[in-house]
Amino acid sequence: MAKLWQEDLFDEDGHLTDDTLKALIHSSDDAEDAVVFDELQRLEIAEHLSFCDHCVLRYTELLTDNRLLAPSDLVVPAVMKALEKEERQRYFSKWVSMVMAAGFAIFFWIAGVFSPNLADMDMEFLTGIVEGATTFSRQTVEISTEITDSMGNWVEKLNWRGELSHGKE
Repeated sequence: MAKLWQEDLFDEDGHLTDDTLKALIHSSDDAEDAVVFDELQRLEIAEHLSFCDHCVLRYTELLTDNRLLAPSDLVVPAVMKALEKEERQRYFSKWVSMVMAAGFAIFFWIAGVFSPNLADMDMEFLTGIVEGATTFSRQTVEISTEITDSMGNWVEKLNWRGELSHGKE
């Protein structure tokens, strides 16, 4: 026959004790020595688990009894290199986009696109602006790609201490 839990539910810090959590896990067992909680104890435990992340984490660890495996030492450098490369690409892409937007704004401002008398301009002038903007856009993309590639190659040559490797591995 199951026995009623008589020990303290909480420790000095206000968290559920390890024994309480273990008893809670095994309280549903049909074993002779299984422990049962009365309704007030179950309510206190449930209420505490509803707001205490620390105890929920400990309870989950006891339930799953799984251990996380550490990745092999051979995997770590490759994963870190891929993450760093992705971060560099995101960083450069952000800055290139901002520089391109600023360049377009300056180009259009100087070209007079933002002037209020656009209707008075002739079609040849507007066509020239469109062609100039298209050429400017292509050149900006080429330049930004070259800058991103060269900076990426340079950063890839850095080893983990921040020193240039000069092709030595």
